[in-house]
Amino acid sequence: MYSIYTHRFMTAEQIQKVVDPSWHLTNLKNRLTALFRNDYVARPQAQFGEFVEGGGSRPLVYALGREGKKVLLEPPYSLPLKSVNVVSNNTKVERPHIKHTLITTEVVANARVACSERGITFIDETDLIQTISHPERNIGKHRTRSWPVPAFPPLTAEPSWIIPDRMFCLHFPDRPDGQNRLYFFLEADRGTENHVSADATKATLARKMRQYRATAKSRALREHFPAIGSFIVLVVGMTPKRIHNMLVNSQAIEGGWNKLLFSDLATVESTPFFEIPWQEGKNRSVVTLGSVFQR
Repeated sequence: MYSIYTHRFMTAEQIQKVVDPSWHLTNLKNRLTALFRNDYVARPQAQFGEFVEGGGSRPLVYALGREGKKVLLEPPYSLPLKSVNVVSNNTKVERPHIKHTLITTEVVANARVACSERGITFIDETDLIQTISHPERNIGKHRTRSWPVPAFPPLTAEPSWIIPDRMFCLHFPDRPDGQNRLYFFLEADRGTENHVSADATKATLARKMRQYRATAKSRALREHFPAIGSFIVLVVGMTPKRIHNMLVNSQAIEGGWNKLLFSDLATVESTPFFEIPWQEGKNRSVVTLGSVFQR
C-alpha cells in the first residue's frame, strides 16, 4: 500500500516490479482483489469505459483505498493526514491523469528493478524531497518537488514555477561523496497536449524545456534543493513521431540541450532501464544511461 501511495496509480505488473519481482503475478492479482473487496485499495472508476483497439481490456489500475489510508496514518508509516487524503481521493480523478501517472510509474518501476540488480540505491521523490530540501521547505506547499524559476531572458521572460512530473535520484555507494549521486527530473507526454503555444505562460513541454534550461543556467535550485548541483531531464513520449517533434522544439531553444533526453514509451517499457536508447536534445546523439554513468 505504501508503494501505491508513493506512485498514486499502479497496475499489478508495476506493483510486482517495484515491491518484489519474484512474486507470482496471478497470486498478486488475487491478493489485490482481496484488498479491493476490503477497501484497502481502490480501482478508480475513471479507468473504465475506454475503447481498446483490437479488443480486450487494459490492466486494472489500483489506487489507495479508505482502509489502506488508515494503515498509512499509523506507525510505522505515520504519514501526514493531508498528504494521504490527497492521494486517496479517487472520485474526482480523470482518465488522462491516470494515464499520465502510469507513464511515470513505468519509468520509476523499471529504474528500481535495474538499480537493485546493480547494487545502486534508488531514492524516490518522497524520501528525496525530505532529505535534500532547504529546511524552510519542510512546511506547507513548499514541501513539494516544485521550485521558482527566475526571469532569465531569452529563456524565461518573467518569474514562474515549475513542477516536474516526477523526480528521483540514483546513489552509487562505491563512489566518493559529491560524485555518488545523479538526479533526474521526469516528464511524461500523453500525446494529447500541444508542445508549444503562442501564450508564453501556458503550461507546455516547450515552456518546461525553457524553465529547466533557465534553472540550470541561473542555478535556481541552490536555494530550494541545495544538494542538486546538476541534473538530467528524461522526457517520455507516446510515439517516435511525438519524440521527433519534441526534439525539433528542443533544438529551437538555444540550439538544444544535451541534459534533455528523449525516448518513446514502447521503448521504455520493453528495454532494461540502463539500456534504453535516449536521444539528446541538442545533437540527437543516442546514449544510454549506462554509458552516461561511466563518463
